[in-house]
Amino acid sequence: MRPSFRGDSTWQISSPPLDAGVAGNVRTRPEVFPQGGSLFARVSSPPKQAKDDARYLGMIEKGYLLYENDGNLVIVDPHAAHERILYEQALSRIAGEKGKSQGLSVPVALPPTLSAAVAEYAGALGTHGFSVTETEGQARLEAVPAVSADLGLGPVETLRTAVEALQESGGTKTEPRMSVRWALLACKRAVKLGEKIDEQEALRLWRDLLACEKPGACPHGRPTFVTFDSARFDRLFGRE
Repeated sequence: MRPSFRGDSTWQISSPPLDAGVAGNVRTRPEVFPQGGSLFARVSSPPKQAKDDARYLGMIEKGYLLYENDGNLVIVDPHAAHERILYEQALSRIAGEKGKSQGLSVPVALPPTLSAAVAEYAGALGTHGFSVTETEGQARLEAVPAVSADLGLGPVETLRTAVEALQESGGTKTEPRMSVRWALLACKRAVKLGEKIDEQEALRLWRDLLACEKPGACPHGRPTFVTFDSARFDRLFGRE
């Protein structure tokens, strides 16, 4: 989906209606949950000379963005950069909306396989803002965590990822894993590589990326940008 930009540097995503369920099954890459370390263990930091007042040079045919930053050439992968921005914004929103619930205008019928898992973890799901009722053998989702609407997530999609987090953790200490899963789902709405971005959007992307806690890589571990300084160009052209 095409992002839009507001003056508060927040990337807004056009999201589907709250009761339009998406029964997706997200599988995270191993580096998102490194053993014995931070969630961001494989994410690097930007070079010290990186500044948020870079000069935008343009987009090359493949879709990468070029900037001049303090005398250096910076090449940005806009998809990876936008994923990082959306991911950190999503985690912040999830923390801010903790415990809040929002009712669905139309309850969503759940498939039998998901209904069985929901019944097993009903108590834990209730504490996270879900409400499921059963009528004549049919389970229906009636409320979801309020943050799902902010992130543009469908109700069934949100519920399914919550159940997966509970299953993986055995029903205990699920909140960090659940939050990361929801944040990763929000990343799916990042701008695609090759999608046209104008100068103002490109500059906003760079500023918002540098405002992130870990701007050097997307949540999956791919670099968001690379920098070529003048010394590297001298070496390339045999001028050392």
